[in-house]
Amino acid sequence: MKLLECLTFQTWRTLQAISRATGLGFDANWTKQQAAQRLADWLGSDEHLRSLADLPAEAHAALGELLAAGGQMDYDTFTAHFGPIRPYRPWKKTVPPSPWTEPQSVAEALFYRGLVFPVPVGRGRHRHRAMALPDDFHEAVRRDARPCASTATPHPSLDALPAPSLPFDLLTFLGYLQREEVRPLWGRWLPPRVLRALKWLMICPDDLGDVRSERQARYIAFLHYLAEAAGLVAPLAGYLKPTLEAHRWLEQPPAERITMLWNAWRLGRGTACCAPDDNEARWRAFRLPGWSAPGPLERFHRLCQALAHFPPGHTLPAEAWPLALGEVDPSLLRPTPVYSDWHNLDAVAQSEWKETLQAALGNLVTGPLTWFGVFRMANQQSSPCPLVSLSPLGAALVGREDGEWPVIPPPHPLRIAPLPEDVEGAPAISSIAPPGLSWTGRFALEELAAPQGGAPGQYVLTRAGLLRALRRGHTVPGIIALLEELSGEPLPPAIFTLLDEWGAAYGEVTIRPVTLLQVREPELLQRLARRRRLRRFFGETFSERAVAVDSSRIPQLLRALERRGLMPRVEAGLTDMPEGILSGEHSPQSKDAESDPPPAERAFIVAALQLFTALGESLPDAPPLPYALLERWEQSLTAAEKDAAGRAVQAVLDGLRRAGQPAVRRPHLPTPAGPLLERLEQAVAAGEAVTITYYTASRDHLNTRRISPLRLEWRGQTAYCIAYCHLREAERVFRVDRIREIR
Repeated sequence: MKLLECLTFQTWRTLQAISRATGLGFDANWTKQQAAQRLADWLGSDEHLRSLADLPAEAHAALGELLAAGGQMDYDTFTAHFGPIRPYRPWKKTVPPSPWTEPQSVAEALFYRGLVFPVPVGRGRHRHRAMALPDDFHEAVRRDARPCASTATPHPSLDALPAPSLPFDLLTFLGYLQREEVRPLWGRWLPPRVLRALKWLMICPDDLGDVRSERQARYIAFLHYLAEAAGLVAPLAGYLKPTLEAHRWLEQPPAERITMLWNAWRLGRGTACCAPDDNEARWRAFRLPGWSAPGPLERFHRLCQALAHFPPGHTLPAEAWPLALGEVDPSLLRPTPVYSDWHNLDAVAQSEWKETLQAALGNLVTGPLTWFGVFRMANQQSSPCPLVSLSPLGAALVGREDGEWPVIPPPHPLRIAPLPEDVEGAPAISSIAPPGLSWTGRFALEELAAPQGGAPGQYVLTRAGLLRALRRGHTVPGIIALLEELSGEPLPPAIFTLLDEWGAAYGEVTIRPVTLLQVREPELLQRLARRRRLRRFFGETFSERAVAVDSSRIPQLLRALERRGLMPRVEAGLTDMPEGILSGEHSPQSKDAESDPPPAERAFIVAALQLFTALGESLPDAPPLPYALLERWEQSLTAAEKDAAGRAVQAVLDGLRRAGQPAVRRPHLPTPAGPLLERLEQAVAAGEAVTITYYTASRDHLNTRRISPLRLEWRGQTAYCIAYCHLREAERVFRVDRIREIR
């Protein structure tokens, strides 16, 4: 933050105190802007910066803390370390008239010397105070820094994730599907680009090589199989997305999560509608080891029963396990468990089947069963003769009493780095998700930021990732609230500011359909806007000759214009707009009308989805709504039906706002604007001119204008008054919440 900006946030009287404390002097006739500019010139001069060398060691330590934090720290945190700052109130007899002469803390001494400043950070209900070291002073502080023991928070490190890694990778798989729009090939298979992207996100690497289809992959295909068998993913609006069952799975403790996956694999009990026959067909479709042999699912059941004969920790070479299991249950190495079928085969066929099934069992042991945590490598897998042992978790899964379930790690919050990091030449926000972070919180985090390959639990949020999240319906206040909830503390000021800057870039370009009412002469639009019965059809103003209109009410608008002797030229297609959109009487039906919901139901469904999206961030346990679902339903509506649904949602949100309920986590129009709206409505209806006191934010200045209000319109949550300005002699737009007074 620049020095002049920091000074602008201070009061006029505070600028007076800092000027006198630093020896500049002060003229009572200066405006606040003049005082801030003169003080910025003086504080940024070489003469003032040279005085930094005379500061005591404690002051240098405080400046070093701020510099290490990127120039900003939470105000309460800073004053807790370096003391409070007494405000300058010379009119009070109980307060010293010149507190800078005898400062009572390091923070107070630095403040009155014009080196650090309390500033507001953020917007809306997330606005809070921070202590800032202006960017103009960073180089001087760095040059005069003295070696001292820093109390800055070190960069967080990550504890090792508990075994097995498969549930964590499955969470990453679900997070990727929620974060990206993945359209399956042939209704099921992941595209090769998705396989390559997932490869670098997994804890357990997958050697894809020249794989051109998911059916040729191993580990990622097995994750996909488990997710499908357990009912954790399903096609949604043409994309593969996590289901509500996935959110229920995330809420379970570690042992229950693994058990649900095990049952889905072994018993086909992922969901109520999953039958064993479906599971066997899925086994073959994903080409799990032994898929080409008869009865692969039944063979797997017998394999689990045979494993129950081995105690946890039993270790054998990888190639010896199939033979050891075959000794316990010889039918594992036969095409069918019926001995007569095996006896009727000749010696060559028996040898071929035994070799094939032995290889399939070996692939199960070193592949899916090891990934699942049933087996673990006793030495390096790349060694010439890898040793494999039955794990305590594997013993528990196969039903042994001496097995052990994973221990629930102690709860631990998300750890966010206090400063942005440089990633590929751009700033990014780094965070660490320890094993004790709740999985629902971890999944919510993966909706925003992708995990880093080779660094389990580490996430990096970039500008592009944030903007894509906003595109999917998230909001910056909602993202800030999520990060603060997961970390259990306010965001570092530098991170807060960066998120705010990124969010401001969203919507610089907007693509949307609109229906325009255009006139040849601007005076005609002004006359129409003065008519209350016509003004209710008007929306956003695009120019002095064009205004948006509600496409769902075009027939009524046409009749209202005809009554006033105006016959508009209407482009083809707009005259067929229905009068009662939600009634569905005149809405066009789709070709497949028997299977598609009628227009009335589609409009209500879109309204419900939009309302859920708006309220979702205020509901702590609400699962996120896939953006593709809302987008597909919206595409099924006509422009008029979309307008009708949007007006219904806006009416609900406006009602919640008037009732004082937290409808959405966005700043709303302040309460004092209510009477202003009523007064402006009266002026529009009467066609009278009024005098307003208006705040111009770009110049930080109050001025008086004589205006003739033409109409009012809402743009999102902000009300605007379109009026003729008598000073500029032209039409101007005024934000209602910046009008201080109407006379």
